[in-house]
Amino acid sequence: MTFERNQENHPSDKSSQIHITATRMVLAFMTAMILFTFTACKNEGEQKKTGKGKTGEKPPAPVTVAQVTEKKIAVEIEGTGHVEAGLSVKVLPRISGKLLAVHFKEGGDVSKGDLLFTVDPAPFKAKLEQAKADLERDRAKRTLAAKQVKRYSTLSDKGYLSEEEYEQLQNDVAVLDASVRANKAAVESAGLDLSYCSVRAEISGVAGEIAVDAGNLVTPNDNTPLTTIRQISNLDVSFTVPETYFRDIRAAMAKGVVTVTARGSDGSGSPAKGVLSFIDNSIDSATGMVMIKARFDNKNRALWPGQFVQIVVGLPVEKQGLVVPSQVIQTGQKGLYVFVVKKDNTVEMRDVIPGRSVNGETMIERGLTTGETVVVEGQLKLSKGSAVKVIEPAGSGSTTKDKAEVR
Repeated sequence: MTFERNQENHPSDKSSQIHITATRMVLAFMTAMILFTFTACKNEGEQKKTGKGKTGEKPPAPVTVAQVTEKKIAVEIEGTGHVEAGLSVKVLPRISGKLLAVHFKEGGDVSKGDLLFTVDPAPFKAKLEQAKADLERDRAKRTLAAKQVKRYSTLSDKGYLSEEEYEQLQNDVAVLDASVRANKAAVESAGLDLSYCSVRAEISGVAGEIAVDAGNLVTPNDNTPLTTIRQISNLDVSFTVPETYFRDIRAAMAKGVVTVTARGSDGSGSPAKGVLSFIDNSIDSATGMVMIKARFDNKNRALWPGQFVQIVVGLPVEKQGLVVPSQVIQTGQKGLYVFVVKKDNTVEMRDVIPGRSVNGETMIERGLTTGETVVVEGQLKLSKGSAVKVIEPAGSGSTTKDKAEVR
């Protein structure tokens, strides 16, 4: 007798089928959620990479712009100069002796002829008195010898005195004449040595450090100066300029006075004004630079010897060319460039070759044309092809206002 199992009517089989169906539905739901989350994250990441948001595009960057114009600009040369004293004198002793006194203060003003140092004059006074005594002695001897020559001249004519003896008397007078002249020179020399005991200023200026104190022995052979006097008025400022400016400078000096201004290396203070005074007679072949000097009266003592200053040479020459604000020019890995705004309000990077810069404006030698629009501010947010929104510069006096299109 055979018994067959009826699966459709068995209660445990129905429960298993329901459980399997429910599990499949849960797995399908979880799979759908995972796919949805992955897709959303992927889309969000792509939007961040491409810069597209809900609107689909990155918002334009705000910039200020300027037009490329053609005009004449004055030619100015800028550089760094070194201030030199107009005159500089090292005060050295001219005699050997003990330094008795110092009559000035370090860093003080002195005038030409002022007494600076005193060397012990006692030995030199004694030498002067000795030279004067020798002179008087020889003068007395010479007077006596001259009288003898005159007295014995008649005796020689009568034959009472030999010719040889008479010539000896004449020779004694000649020898004493020479001795008198030598003694006069000795007196003058001793007088000079005595005058050198008073060391005086050769020029007017500012005295430097006192190198030797009173009580020390000084000698002319010592290379260390007692002090140094430098002229603060009528200073010179020397600096170098590129060879390309050489002809312009020479032409300007031939026409008249070329003005030069100088201020501190940090740009502070009011500028001192001078005139171009010297061009070196050769150009340095290694650097292509030429050295020039400017003279400043420096009455207000704005400049000081040894100081480094900013120099601006104003040439009476104007040149025609394309001009843009100096801050337009940017520096990249390949050189200098500017951002040019196109008609569709996007920018392109344009390589340029700048020329001279004057008063915040730079002449462009190559790379731009008249009427083009260049970015003045806002370059940090830009790259090739970036969209821009032109705004009025801050502090322009007008309400900030977007421009729809750049033409």
